[in-house]
Amino acid sequence: MDSPQRYIETFFLVKNTLSWDSKRVCRAGPRPQPYVIQWKQQDQDSEPSSPRFSIQKANWSEFDEALKSMEIDKMLMLAEEVDQKIEIVLGKLLEAAEKTIPKNKHNLKGQKSTPWWNEDCEEAKKELKKRRHEYDRIPTLDRYIKVKQAHARFRKKVKDAKRHSWHTFVENLDFRESSTKVYRFIKCMNTRNQAREDNPPIVVNGEILVDNIDKANAGAEYLKNVIGRQDPSKNDYNRTIWKVKKVSQKKRMEDYNRPFTEREVNEVVKNLPNTTPGDDLIYPEFVKRLPEIWMKELLKIINKAWKSEYFPKIWKKRDSDYDTKTRKRLRED
Repeated sequence: MDSPQRYIETFFLVKNTLSWDSKRVCRAGPRPQPYVIQWKQQDQDSEPSSPRFSIQKANWSEFDEALKSMEIDKMLMLAEEVDQKIEIVLGKLLEAAEKTIPKNKHNLKGQKSTPWWNEDCEEAKKELKKRRHEYDRIPTLDRYIKVKQAHARFRKKVKDAKRHSWHTFVENLDFRESSTKVYRFIKCMNTRNQAREDNPPIVVNGEILVDNIDKANAGAEYLKNVIGRQDPSKNDYNRTIWKVKKVSQKKRMEDYNRPFTEREVNEVVKNLPNTTPGDDLIYPEFVKRLPEIWMKELLKIINKAWKSEYFPKIWKKRDSDYDTKTRKRLRED
């Protein structure tokens, strides 16, 4: 049976949720349905995050030896379920990392040490979170404007607080102060939090779209008109796309239900981006350095889940939204 080309992702590197992979190339079948996936970062003041490994200080030679010394194949033979096998792989990876890689210093409160933070900044932050929560529940243009206004007020409060803190610090300086204290304070003043990715409205044919589904459908309609059903004889048609399409159609299609191969798994692991890990603390660098016996066992786990049509529980982890007062689920995307 001819089918779309397959693309796999190592299961224990999924950060918070399993999303549709943009690298999947559809060779046949109907047009895929569009989806809008919005990532939500965990608030700093909700729960303290775990300290992470310092990859720059890792002793990779000892890490490799620790993995090779573990008889991972014998351990996995004792487990029957896919979830149990995954937990063993994760646990042994972290065990090797704990022995060979130091962790970063961590603030137990889960907050950055900022000398300029005050009550005005805290109130402005709460107001901004409130407006964002309202917009996430019911995305309208009016609520989006309120979010932008609250964000502007929050930035102004932070800017004023930094200016006041800096002036106070400079006024109290004298020749007896150590240079280390001065540089440390300047470093704290220059800390910048990663900006939140907003989901602003878009204008299509004079119509303002605020709903995620409407935006996705508009994008899909645009792509369909550009590369979906155009006549190849037209001058404005992308000739490169047409040539690639002709070549790909001549290639032999792969069977959809056949097991994954060692080459496929190695190719995916090789191309993993070096990003920060999720709650499991598994770095892509860990997976790229797996010994051959580990890669073979990993392939067995993936094919076992594939053949049994079982979706491992660890893939189902994601963030949920709750009302802080009623504790009721507001949305489950």
